[in-house]
Amino acid sequence: MRPFTLILAFCTSTLLYVQEGGEKSINFRFVCGGGAVTSASISGCQSLLASKSYVLLRRKLFSDNLEEAILATIALKELEKQHALTLSAEEQIQISRIENSDSSYSLCYTCTQRYEGTVKRMFKRRFDAAYYLIKFAIFKTE
Repeated sequence: MRPFTLILAFCTSTLLYVQEGGEKSINFRFVCGGGAVTSASISGCQSLLASKSYVLLRRKLFSDNLEEAILATIALKELEKQHALTLSAEEQIQISRIENSDSSYSLCYTCTQRYEGTVKRMFKRRFDAAYYLIKFAIFKTE
């Protein structure tokens, strides 16, 4: 009976942690593993860019899903750079919030490269490999 109680206590505390908003991991995958898996969030962003659904992309910037918000940030900044759109003041403030996030992320690109760090570091480093690989992944067209 004692092992059952211990397992129950562990499961309950784990569930409470998750319910309290325990940090979700941000895992970007691009052509990852034997099945060449790409994250659903990256595939979704690719689709929005391919169909030029910029209104939906702008909404992703305010998503509770930080992974989607990061992808939207990268995409919208690049689109603004290409003069495809102009960001509102509210969007620029949100982008700044996202870029300064201390949340951790990991990126798996093929099986040969893996990057980890904080979101803030990814955006602040001048030539961050993860940033450019993610940008390449979301703007990739087939």
